[in-house]
Amino acid sequence: MNMHPRSLMRQNQMVSSRVAGRPSDVEYMFAALLQHSILVAAVLLGAACVADSRPVSVFEIPDGYQGWVAIEFGRAECPPTPIVDGKLLFRIPSSGYLCTSSAPTFGVAKDEYWFVGKQRTPIHETGWGGGGLIWDGATGESEVAGKPKREFLNFFVGSEEQERKAQPFVLPGDPAKL
Repeated sequence: MNMHPRSLMRQNQMVSSRVAGRPSDVEYMFAALLQHSILVAAVLLGAACVADSRPVSVFEIPDGYQGWVAIEFGRAECPPTPIVDGKLLFRIPSSGYLCTSSAPTFGVAKDEYWFVGKQRTPIHETGWGGGGLIWDGATGESEVAGKPKREFLNFFVGSEEQERKAQPFVLPGDPAKL
């Protein structure tokens, strides 16, 4: 079998590198390709997670409150939403209605709900049958011809039974209902 001298020399180098315990050029290339692929996958996954995330919202609700909570966004006459430790802080008044000049945020986050009175007590959010007290979280818009668009977030605070008996949500002062 006639081989080109360079091919023969290359074949001998590969054999000698394996014998010496060093990886071959092919093994080096495969390892580099694998590392590159893992790096690209990690960057893409991280970018996807960041793109879909938003700051955590902390809802402080008066101790014992039961009923609908509504937060209206983009209202110039209202104060901006405070940010505490990188989290949006919504201090809900006893009426259950809060307005802010801030824009709503969208994406994934694990929000926190607290009853606030003499002490600060976490409110559990569960699925049906789990004993939670936070239900029906939603965001929405209300538009009526000739009136400014209203953007809001709402949720119900109370037991499952209270939620089932509650009246449907209506944005306070909703011009569509006047």
